[in-house]
Amino acid sequence: MSHDSPAAFLPDGDVYLRRRADLWSSPELEGLDAFLVTASIHHRYLCGFSGSSAHLVLTRDGSRFLTDGRYTEQSAHEVRETDIVIVDGPLRNFLGDHLKSWWKVGFEAGRMTIAELKLLEESCPGITWIPVTDCMERLRAVKDEHEIASLRGAATIACQVLGHVASGVEPGQSEREIVGELEGNLRKAGSEGSAFEPIVVSGPGGSRPHGKASDRVVREGECLTIDFGAILNGYHSDLTRTFVPGAPVDEFLEWQGVLDRAIEAALAFIEPGIPCQELDRVARAVIDAAGFGEYFVHNLGHGIGLEVHEAPHLSRTSAGSLAVGMVFTIEPGIYVPGHGGMRIEEDVLMTENGPELLTRFTRSLALPEPESISNRLLGAE
Repeated sequence: MSHDSPAAFLPDGDVYLRRRADLWSSPELEGLDAFLVTASIHHRYLCGFSGSSAHLVLTRDGSRFLTDGRYTEQSAHEVRETDIVIVDGPLRNFLGDHLKSWWKVGFEAGRMTIAELKLLEESCPGITWIPVTDCMERLRAVKDEHEIASLRGAATIACQVLGHVASGVEPGQSEREIVGELEGNLRKAGSEGSAFEPIVVSGPGGSRPHGKASDRVVREGECLTIDFGAILNGYHSDLTRTFVPGAPVDEFLEWQGVLDRAIEAALAFIEPGIPCQELDRVARAVIDAAGFGEYFVHNLGHGIGLEVHEAPHLSRTSAGSLAVGMVFTIEPGIYVPGHGGMRIEEDVLMTENGPELLTRFTRSLALPEPESISNRLLGAE
């Protein structure tokens, strides 16, 4: 496996200033005097901080970042274009020093419990707390060049790791052993960890889309599905391939052909402005026409970024449309209870010129030979 992994980096402060300006243009923040950001991923998005236990107070003319002494050095290194305040005690007890009692202050309603809101109200008497939903998620759905570079790097790491690990898979190896190989090699390749608990399922267990790895061993002639991802600069990749050790039977070759056609139909349909639900419909129609519609039991895909599941959402009922800069998965599957399953998943960037595949790994069912890993990466010489 190549050790030339993508490098981690911190964007310039201007990136965070631009993101905050874009946030304040959201209609949900109209009429607010301040916005309290409590979600850790949004701290990273808006000021660069990658730790926990922090509050970010945004006003239209500035910002304050509150954290405790555990993060003095980390915040000094990571936080950009924001005044840092180190406090001793519960963060909410110090919010009043940075908010005026008559202000209307927005909070992330989808990221806060009722109990947490009650504590805020008790700590900051006189403040009118206004629930705000969706604006951060909608803003994050369109990625800038720094985010795209990280997502491209995370996809590259995942492809490298899959090629290395899959080339070593042998009948008799357990699903859990493969999970261990994935997790260890992700770290070696430069990932910050696993994007999520890897899904490794084989044989009849493959009919469970989110099945958990067990002590079951891989057997020749059965499907082996591997679904995992890397993290770079906080940004996730999500890659799935299904392999068949030994010679695959005609039935599995048929499944692979159907899923490949569904992906290609979706890619051919993608352009800026198309409704998300239409993309699901196009891919699903291919699977329906092949007679496997009842066995495709989940949505076509989802956005990826600082979270492994985020906007946009590609389902039959999704609202919204695709825009340039969005990064999302296309992951059709066939799952036959008691028999097995197969899924192929790509990470896709929406560009002005159409879709760009970030996961450049062949969809063949054959396990790679160690000496041919470079050829498994599409586009390799």
